[in-house]
Formats: sequence, C-alpha cells, structure tokens
Amino acid sequence: MIERKQFRVPPPPKQKSSKLRFYTGFTLAEVLITLGVIGIVAVLTIPQIIDSYNKKAWAAQLQKTVSTLEQGFQKMLADDGVELIADTHVLQSIQIWHNGYGSENATGVDEKGTSTGELPIEKNLSKYFKIVEFMSGQDAQKKGYNALSIKGDRNLGRNAQFILSDGSMVSTSYLFKNSYRTLSSEECKLVKSKGGKMCVKQGYFYIDVNGLKGPNRVGRDIFAFHLSEYGHLYPNGGIDDALHGAKGGDYSTRYWRTNHDMCGKPGEQPTFDSSITDYHSGILCAGRVVENGWVIDF
Repeated sequence: MIERKQFRVPPPPKQKSSKLRFYTGFTLAEVLITLGVIGIVAVLTIPQIIDSYNKKAWAAQLQKTVSTLEQGFQKMLADDGVELIADTHVLQSIQIWHNGYGSENATGVDEKGTSTGELPIEKNLSKYFKIVEFMSGQDAQKKGYNALSIKGDRNLGRNAQFILSDGSMVSTSYLFKNSYRTLSSEECKLVKSKGGKMCVKQGYFYIDVNGLKGPNRVGRDIFAFHLSEYGHLYPNGGIDDALHGAKGGDYSTRYWRTNHDMCGKPGEQPTFDSSITDYHSGILCAGRVVENGWVIDF
C-alpha cells in the first residue's frame, strides 16, 4: 500500500491595509510656546553664566599679575644685592612727584635744579616688567578710563598707569623713594608676633586685570594692594594690611573677616551700604579674594 504524504499549503500573504497612517507632531502654537520658555530661561541664566565666567577670569588674571609684579620686585632686589626695596636703583631713581610716583623730599626738579618732565622711574620699571605703555591719569581719562566703586557710584580718581603686555594695568597711587609708613621696631615685632609680614608700606597699587576694558570697578576687575619693604604685595583689607594699620594692636576694624562693612561676611554677599566711603567703594575686597584662595565669591 502506497503511503501518501500530506503537504501543507502556506497561507496567502497578508494584504496591506489600505487605511491611511497618521503621524503625530507639534502644532505651531506649541513650538512658539516652547521657544518662548527657552528664551525666558536664557534671559535669566545667561547673565549669571557670563558673570560667573568673568569672576573666574578676573581672579585668575589678578593672581597672575600679582605674581608678575612680585617677581619683578624680587629681581630688583637680587640685581642690586639689597634687602629693602627702597634701596634698589629703581626706587632711588624717583626724582619728582608725578601722579603717584614720589618721595618725601620731592622737589619737582632734577639734580641740576631745572624743571623736568622726565621720569627715570618709568625707564627703570621697564627693565623688570613687560610694559607696553605709560599713561598719566589725564591720559587715561582722555581714553575714557575711570576707576569706579563696585556699585559704579563713585569715581576713585586717576593716577599714573602702566599697561603690561598681558593687557592688565597697574595704577600707582603712590610709590615712594624712601621708607614710608614705617612701624617702629617694637610695633614691627608685635605685628610679626601675630603673623603679620609687613612693617613698611612702600607703595600702593590698583591692579586692573583687564586694563582699559570694562567694567573698571573696584572689587570686580580692580583690586588694591600694598607693596612691602621686601618687595611683596599684600591685599588691601587682608590680615597683613590690617595688622600694619593697627600697628600690631586690635586690627578687627581693619580686617575684612571681622569688620563686615569691609566686604561682607565670609560666604555672604556684601551690601556696601556703609556710610564709610572707602568701605562702600569695595576697595577692601582684595583681602577677601586672596584669602579665599583667589576666588571672587561675591
């Protein structure tokens, strides 16, 4: 008997549906609303991002400029083989008072007794710093430069400026030929016993980290520093400045951490609503920036 094999016939292929397919998407109104929300968020956040970036850039440049200046002053000391910055040939070349360069016995004339506009100090400074331009306070003003308070409501005046090759600018409020604002030996000993390192204020500078560019405000892109007798820079409102100002005594009213009118409480935003003009200007915030590890947190 012959066995018959059974074969399965495959089912016919499924017919494609003739129904139309619909795809979902956003309406024009929904797109416009989304773009509007994104725009609002951008308006609120982008200024904060820019401000945060600027603060980091300013603080980094400040640290670099301070380091550059200190290296220059240390080289002056090494070249002349002296211990005190006042004994270097650079500071001894100061002959007249001129927009921030000066000496206690400045006469306004040269050694021959004739009036002069020459500034040997500037020529000598150029040996130690990469200076691209010197400007008087009047020259800076003609270029539209004014150093303002942190709130922009006070002009802090104009002094002799020199612009470095990296674009930063140093304004010399004073740079004295002879030892200046010198503490007595006992006062100096007391300062050092409390950790202070400055017994003579030989110079006082504003450092504008981005030169003629804005905002040109103290506590933002401008910071004040003192030059010590040993060629180091110490921030205005910092512990060394406070101890020197108090002659080793109670420095609490001069130190930013203990006098909150100076630059606010640590970790908090300063209000700058003090009636004391210098505090209101933000001029003492350099101490806060340096002692916070070169961070602008306000």
